[in-house]
Amino acid sequence: MGNKSELFPQGNGKYFHSQPVIYHTRNSKYYQDGRKLEEIWTIIRRRFLAAAGVAITITASIFVWTSNQKPLYEGKFRLRLEPLTAQDDENQSTPGFESLAYQTQMLVLRSHKLITPVIEEINKRYGKTSYKSLVKNNHLRIKHIEGTSVLEVRYRDSDPQKVHFVLNQLADNYIKYSRQQEASYHHKDLELANRELPQVRQEVDRLQEELLKLELGYKLIDYDNQKQQLSTQISQIKQQQLDTHIQLKEAQSFYQIISQKLGLSSNQVKDSRASELALAQVTLAENPYYQKMLNHLEQVEAEIAIESSRYTPDSPTIKTLKQQQYNFLSLVRSEAEQVLGIKLTDTDVPKISPNSIHQQLTQKLVDQSIQISVLQARQQALAEEEESLEQDMKQMLAIDPKYTSLRHKLKETTQRLDTLLELKESFQPYSWELILKPKQPQYPIPQHQELQIILGAIAGILLGAGTGWLMERLDHVFHSPDELKYHTQLPLLGVIPYHQALKPTNSSTSRKGIPFVPSFPKVQKNNSTPKLQQASPFLEAFRFLHRNIGLLGCDKPIQSIVISSARPEDGKSTVAVHLAIVAAAMGRRVLLVDTNLRRPRVHKIFGLNNQLGLSNVLSKRIKANRAIQQVPMWDHLHVLTAGSPAQDPIRLLCAPKMGTLMEHFNAVFDLVIYDTPPVIGLADSRLLAANTDGMVLVGRLNKTDRSVLMQALDELKTSRTNLLGIVANDVENYATSSYYHHQDYYTTDSATMKVKKLLDQNMR
Repeated sequence: MGNKSELFPQGNGKYFHSQPVIYHTRNSKYYQDGRKLEEIWTIIRRRFLAAAGVAITITASIFVWTSNQKPLYEGKFRLRLEPLTAQDDENQSTPGFESLAYQTQMLVLRSHKLITPVIEEINKRYGKTSYKSLVKNNHLRIKHIEGTSVLEVRYRDSDPQKVHFVLNQLADNYIKYSRQQEASYHHKDLELANRELPQVRQEVDRLQEELLKLELGYKLIDYDNQKQQLSTQISQIKQQQLDTHIQLKEAQSFYQIISQKLGLSSNQVKDSRASELALAQVTLAENPYYQKMLNHLEQVEAEIAIESSRYTPDSPTIKTLKQQQYNFLSLVRSEAEQVLGIKLTDTDVPKISPNSIHQQLTQKLVDQSIQISVLQARQQALAEEEESLEQDMKQMLAIDPKYTSLRHKLKETTQRLDTLLELKESFQPYSWELILKPKQPQYPIPQHQELQIILGAIAGILLGAGTGWLMERLDHVFHSPDELKYHTQLPLLGVIPYHQALKPTNSSTSRKGIPFVPSFPKVQKNNSTPKLQQASPFLEAFRFLHRNIGLLGCDKPIQSIVISSARPEDGKSTVAVHLAIVAAAMGRRVLLVDTNLRRPRVHKIFGLNNQLGLSNVLSKRIKANRAIQQVPMWDHLHVLTAGSPAQDPIRLLCAPKMGTLMEHFNAVFDLVIYDTPPVIGLADSRLLAANTDGMVLVGRLNKTDRSVLMQALDELKTSRTNLLGIVANDVENYATSSYYHHQDYYTTDSATMKVKKLLDQNMR
């Protein structure tokens, strides 16, 4: 059964022990392998008639068709093929040419031109015959005998004389056609082909040789592809040149900007040695002697500036300082000229001190100088490559007219050669010699009817099995209580057999379309139970259902339950009514509440007044004891009908008054049964089940859809409804185990009705 604690939580604190066996079976445990075998055997029994019907029908049809087949006769003749000319043609010496020639001759033998005259002769003697019925329906067969030059022609039909006649007509027509071919061998078109063929072949060889020399001379492997590649390469080179030119301009602009930042003059920037000058300046900045002389020069200039404020320019002090300035400046200029390698004036003497920014700019200037050199070299290489490609393109364009003309001439000449060869081949005649004449067949060909019948029987069995499997796959209902229990994994609380009396009747206790309810007489004085209560397996099934529900409560007995189903018409109201009757007959105070405020049925089953019911109690200030009715035929059975139609049943059932009312019912009655709407699409049953001991689902065999029932179980699992178990309803050919070996206690339906009528008269 698996783990049911997650699917069926016990809201009342009860634990489900192993359930009692309530129907007859050889093995009540579901082992996996045993279950599969049992299910397969059940499917075979259920679909046996349909599968057997299909198998018998197909087998019988094939047997009738095979038996009605007419015997077929087959005759043949043979032709030997020999070409009229010697096999000196080079095409005929190629591998596979001989086989191709025989294939061509067989197509000629089947052609309309040769078959049509034969059909005309057949129609004159045997009636209407078409080309399709003679050739395409495999009555006429032509094949080449391997290793020989012989073609065999066969024809089959149910009339042996017709077979002989058709073969004679074919043989005569073939020989006649062969002689006509021999006469037309020296046709003028064939003579023209033989005369021109050597010249055309020579021209083709000449053109091929000339074209090959041209390709080898100019190294042309694939002319069109090479021309396209060359054009593409030239376009790519031009694009690369454009990109290089742009990069060179950018590098030169950057070079000028850095040179200006380094303080180089415009003439030095234009000079190609600007980067070398910048490096030399860096060298001067790092030369300690140069920097020492530069520092002395700066000190002297500073003293001159100070003393100039105290003395006149002609004073000895100023003159002495001027002489020192001149001497240091000469030393600095001399050192700079030696390092830089250029002639400098006093104003051009670089007064450079060590500086990291100056060094970085100098490095960038050197990098740009290198990049400019690289771009200039690339520009020159691209120009040379472009010139080379242009030369190749000019050379290819120069030979293009000649090369194109040669290819065009070769193509035309080759097509002319192929045309002449085809013309010669079409006029190549073959001599057909009849080496085996047709004879009238004496015996029919074997039909293998026994094998056909056996194969038909096998096909019928396979198709029958497939039909049964397809019907089972398309069938979505439950067929047995075992199947219902296995797929739902719920305890099977009861199995209700099919009862003829549940059909609509015209009795006083039923209305049209309402199930018949059997009556239980009141308990007699001697407390003896009437035999009627033990006389029906239908009623005994409800006693078993009542007993199994009672066994579910370990701590306390089950006091309130909800009876529902996945969809309408599953028999939940019938089960609820009969369960209430059985419980009342056993002396329990029972209340049956019709909570189906949308489509109430309980009042129709009992023939009660429905003007005052549950909806009136919930929506108005009406006490429940005024709405509860006692069924006249049973002392302990009380019914609360649905009452007046309600616009919003969910609102009434969710009201706190409904919960209080249900608690009151549990305190007054021994058993409260709620007949609720179906689970799918409606929340009524789940709302009520939360305030009861649990829910009992009803599934109707051969009607309840599996997917619908499993969907209902999923919805109940989501709402954490306490599921007590499931009831299999409307089971045909069923008897409970307690009556299985005691059939003599059963009374017939007619006897039951007689006892019922007698009890009704006594109660009046």
